[in-house]
Amino acid sequence: MSAVGAGVETTKWAISVASYHILANPGIRISLSGPQRSPRNNPSSSWTYRDYVIPPGVPVSLDMYHMHTNSVLFPQPNAFIPDRWLGDPRVEPAQLEAAGYSPPIDGKPKPLSHFMVGFGRGTRMCIDMRLAYAEIYVGLTMLFRRHELELFETSRRDADLAMDMVAAQSWRGSKGIRVLFRKYLKIN
Repeated sequence: MSAVGAGVETTKWAISVASYHILANPGIRISLSGPQRSPRNNPSSSWTYRDYVIPPGVPVSLDMYHMHTNSVLFPQPNAFIPDRWLGDPRVEPAQLEAAGYSPPIDGKPKPLSHFMVGFGRGTRMCIDMRLAYAEIYVGLTMLFRRHELELFETSRRDADLAMDMVAAQSWRGSKGIRVLFRKYLKIN
């Protein structure tokens, strides 16, 4: 994804989906910034991962949508359950195997936060993560602090990921997340 797409489309989608959930229910759970994969490729030599040998030139990747909606790692992945993060939760090796992942080499449980990859990880991590958070926090704060809004002809389907078109997209017939402006709230 280009820097322009990553800096605009992903933040736009996150603010749009968050706005839908704020207006539709009291709790928010999910807005995936970009569903696309971030492949890694070693063109000159093979990689060895445990018992697997990955030939040169074969891309290896994951995508955050399937990681974040894996019901073994995150039971009821589309529900707003903030308690899932209390008490430093850990994922046991048996859970990882049930979720389709290889268990950790050291055999120890991994922090649940290890599986939150919304901004990527390592050398492919989003360089503007903090800017994106700032835009989302300020954008949502200003929008909902200054305006009384309500959803207009919008359903959950308009906020759910249906396709990956570089940026996240809802279903083809969607007119987007639409709201009615009820009134401007004066701030003293």
